[in-house]
Amino acid sequence: MSLIGKIVKHKLWGSGTIDSIVDRHITVSFSKPIGEKVFAYPQAFESFLSFEGEMPSEISAALAAEKAAALHNNSAFKTSTPSSSVPSHSGQSRSAKERPSIQSKKLPNFSSVEDFCQYYKRSLFSEISYLKTTGGKHQLLTDGELLESRSGYYLYSFTSDTELTYPEGTQITLWKNNVQLPGTIMGCEDFTVLLSSSNYLGNPVAALDISADAWFLLEKLSSHLEALSLSYSQIVNDLVCNGLYSIDNSSHSIVTGQDTAVKMSQTQPITFIWGPPGTGKTETLSRIALAHIAKGHRVLMLSYSNVSVDGAILRVYKNQTTNIPGQLVRYGYPRSAELLDHEYLTSYRLALYNHPELEDERDSLMQEQTHTPKKAPRYEQIQRRLREIRGILQAAEKLYISTAAFVATTVSKAVVDKAIQDAYFDVVIFDEASMAYIPQIVYAASLAQKYFICMGDFCQLPPIIMNNNAWGMDSDIFEYCGIAAAVRKGYNHKWLCMLDTQYRMHPTIAQFASNSMYHGLLHSADGMQQKRNTITSNAPMSGSTIGVADLSGMMSVCSTKQDHSHVNPMSAFVSMMMALQVPAQESVGIIAPYHAQAQLLHAMAEDAANFFPEREQIACATVHQFQGSEKDVIIYDATDCYRLAYPGPLLTSRDNNYANRLFNVAMTRAKGKFIAVANAHFMERKLPKNSLMFSEMLHLPRSKASYWAGSDLPQQIFQNGPLTCFSQKSAASAFLHDLKSAHKEIHIDIVGAVTEKLHIPGFTQLLTEATTKKVKVVVRAEKRAALPNELRAIAIENPYIKNSVTIIDKHISWLGAPFSESNFVVEGQVIPTKYYPVFRYEGIYTAKVLSAVSEMNQVIDYGVAEECSSDRKTFAGYIRATKVCPECGKPLQLKKSQKKKGHYFLSCSGYPHCNHTEWVDVDDINAYIFHENPKGGLRCPKCGVSLSAARGKYGVYVQCGGILQHRFNLEDI
Repeated sequence: MSLIGKIVKHKLWGSGTIDSIVDRHITVSFSKPIGEKVFAYPQAFESFLSFEGEMPSEISAALAAEKAAALHNNSAFKTSTPSSSVPSHSGQSRSAKERPSIQSKKLPNFSSVEDFCQYYKRSLFSEISYLKTTGGKHQLLTDGELLESRSGYYLYSFTSDTELTYPEGTQITLWKNNVQLPGTIMGCEDFTVLLSSSNYLGNPVAALDISADAWFLLEKLSSHLEALSLSYSQIVNDLVCNGLYSIDNSSHSIVTGQDTAVKMSQTQPITFIWGPPGTGKTETLSRIALAHIAKGHRVLMLSYSNVSVDGAILRVYKNQTTNIPGQLVRYGYPRSAELLDHEYLTSYRLALYNHPELEDERDSLMQEQTHTPKKAPRYEQIQRRLREIRGILQAAEKLYISTAAFVATTVSKAVVDKAIQDAYFDVVIFDEASMAYIPQIVYAASLAQKYFICMGDFCQLPPIIMNNNAWGMDSDIFEYCGIAAAVRKGYNHKWLCMLDTQYRMHPTIAQFASNSMYHGLLHSADGMQQKRNTITSNAPMSGSTIGVADLSGMMSVCSTKQDHSHVNPMSAFVSMMMALQVPAQESVGIIAPYHAQAQLLHAMAEDAANFFPEREQIACATVHQFQGSEKDVIIYDATDCYRLAYPGPLLTSRDNNYANRLFNVAMTRAKGKFIAVANAHFMERKLPKNSLMFSEMLHLPRSKASYWAGSDLPQQIFQNGPLTCFSQKSAASAFLHDLKSAHKEIHIDIVGAVTEKLHIPGFTQLLTEATTKKVKVVVRAEKRAALPNELRAIAIENPYIKNSVTIIDKHISWLGAPFSESNFVVEGQVIPTKYYPVFRYEGIYTAKVLSAVSEMNQVIDYGVAEECSSDRKTFAGYIRATKVCPECGKPLQLKKSQKKKGHYFLSCSGYPHCNHTEWVDVDDINAYIFHENPKGGLRCPKCGVSLSAARGKYGVYVQCGGILQHRFNLEDI
């Protein structure tokens, strides 16, 4: 039977129609605004898609064939080794009977490089297919700044609303003024994105859309595996086939120490260095590199991140006794300001250092170009000469890669850049190996002619994958080679050396991490407690090293965003209150598991930096952005809380020990103090009691100094920089003062019931007066009926509101005001709210992000309207009263598109049982305009001229007929 035209169901998007099945991909059309989506065929019918009735035999047969093929292919990848032989380091053969009993339950163990390559090519194909099907979405970047121009290549820094994790070298499309331009990601850190373009985008650049070809690097890696399956070195063969053979069952003593690691790296072809936090991994890397350079070896250093690469070459440079330009080269674009300013450590600066005349000529030509008309003959001459200069400099860079004693770059750069692939390296050092895909590690090993050194910590962050069916891609090389399993069993591994002495953390923090994650093997250097006691003795929680700020008893509400990230404003405000108490001479970072929470914290930190320009800005990011860094004090914002049913997998997942690895990274960034901000009541009810490091930390014995609760909230006023914390009693006058001072707009969200006791006298009067001063006032209520009459008359209803928030003139944010009384109801049990802190925060960044995460632009009235006879007559109410769903007969409701700015659509109020949607019709808007005033229609509030609706390039809008043609969004009428 033909499947074209058949109706299928999607878990999120409802019903759709099959349009085509081509090249193992199926295209399905859904109702607007979802549109067309592409899925892998037939695998999509195992997870995403389904039929109402029995599955067609055609699909059942296709799925059966797919499974049979997978079983057949996997039979080549059995974990037992053929009895013939497996090569060893000595060149002799071993019988398969010698295989140790320890091996990964998740990963196959291969008897040949060819089998390994075929297996991981399939895994890469699975991840690539998933990314092509679901990826490529647009990301909005703002605040673009030109950092550097390189003879026709322009390097820009942008800010992103979310943390992006694209590796260096990712190909992107720039969408500017409806024109598509090519570009390349040069690095992502925190909420900053560096990109390169051959086109001048302007300076500054207010906003830019990009879409990334995230699969590009994986396709390149797959092609390298194809080449490896045909030709590979002994190092590659041993790494792929002999890891389990190197487990030493007879020894229960792991080899340790920096000196031992340096020696091993020079005496055996493969060395793994296990470097827990603060154990001097970068120093050890530098000593290994310099030892090989002294022997005349050429060294290639690779890592997953730019930060690690920058740190490595700077340490080698500082430890080297004599520095000759061209001996050490950083290839690619660094993040370190010290490297960017250095006259010859980067390959590009080295090229200019050796060709100063070209730098002068280039700068002169680029200056002339800005004043030359594009159609003038001279403009083309300038362009031609700039291309020639660029070619000379690029050729020089490639020459340095082939001659330098030490080259440092990212693994993604090595995967795509032929200059690395064609160069000869005696030694390859791979740092942060636990974060890299196993095929990346094996490819890196193929570049080593004599020695391969793998450095990392398999108790920290694992590789990131998008598709759970990409077999083996979420495991790291330590697990693959049997090292992690050997350590768990207490055995030594002949390739392994552990750095077991840490020089970063207070011993209390280090001991907890050692017992929880490092099998008691991690020790502190002498004197560490004395070195960190000053940090411990300072605020917040003076005298404590590991503390908990407990949000139990507060209306600390966590909500889930459309991208499945979590945000909790109360938790963010308490975390920032803690961070602002850290003395100015100490560094502080706030780590959150979710990028939405990190985004809010990052905005608060930017505003705080304006109040405290003399101190280092508070670093706020997710765990992934913090790996490799350290701060005197770390605040861990756990975020998850009621109204979630359970904490998210970032806090609970045991798969690959994921949650513990993330928390281990967060905790071990702290040098002297670690404070977790969490709702302990929620966590104790919902978290598994055993095997989670976070749960163990919450149950540590507490003193008064190491525990902060709602009862410790200031009874009057606590102020520090942009943040002020009030009790409800002390907040009223300041809140009213801010409302009275509003000049342009006031946005208010009210949660729960506002009783007469909590209603602030004069509040409604101030809002009414504000409207007469032409201040835009928008009030949303979770339940309009729960408000006093005077508030009910001006509020619109939105049941999705989570927090009481007020934002004034886009720079003053209030959390907890207006006052309300709400309690959580969990499994039928009321959890009473005991503490009602009120926070005020001053700053444009906080207001912007808090408004976004609260979705305060969604000012649509969800209340039931009867022929617009509701207390507040709105277009949304008119739609609900007059428009019905053509499929089920239930009322339609107005919705604002999250994907397309300014676009509105109608959806069935019977969702999720009915998924009908349709675009807003101009005739409906005009009917509403004249329904309210049949004689002349609604009038423009700015000039009094009549309004009418129209459809433009960016959706429907309402415009007056006056000279100034004032425009309004649908929620404004």
